Amino acid sequence: MRHVYKTATLFYIPTAIPFYRDWDKEIHPSMFYDAIENIRKMLPIDILIIKNSYVQLLKKPRYIQHFMLDEMQKFYDNVTSKAKHIVMSYSDYHRSVHFEKFNRDVQHNNTRNPYCDYKKAKANVQKLDKIIDKIKCKNCIKVNFNHATCDYVINKCINALPNGIALFRDIFHTTFFGNLLHAEFLEDELKLHNIL
Repeated sequence: MRHVYKTATLFYIPTAIPFYRDWDKEIHPSMFYDAIENIRKMLPIDILIIKNSYVQLLKKPRYIQHFMLDEMQKFYDNVTSKAKHIVMSYSDYHRSVHFEKFNRDVQHNNTRNPYCDYKKAKANVQKLDKIIDKIKCKNCIKVNFNHATCDYVINKCINALPNGIALFRDIFHTTFFGNLLHAEFLEDELKLHNIL
């Protein structure tokens, strides 16, 4: 998208979820609001991409059931006016692959089975995605980045290309090449929604 936009700014806090108040790590949604506001003071935001892992919430079923929807809705209510368009990501699928073995196989050009089961991966995060579906945001598009590497027709998610290039470095973090696939997928989604 470099041919469309002159500036891209990245802000992240490792393992943080923007709407989730993590008392152990002293992370609060206001940290994200402040960062977005500081960027807006320098230049307007055309597209705000909010992509995070929801993995730590899977260990908190009570939070998912009772608080996630309200806190997530409040977060998006607060950021909706900060950008022309907002990209909200669905939860990343966790790859059911033994990645130490997979990485050794890639190094030895032995990627005979670089796949994981799509339905199983999707089922693991279904509760989270149902909540994401309920979020109301007038200028948001919801993007499932998993579709860049998963195919529901053949029920597989690919972890490496046929030539042995790894797309993931662990159960959900992408490699540089995986990031390129996600960027290409995002560009297609933005075009589909007439944003690009």
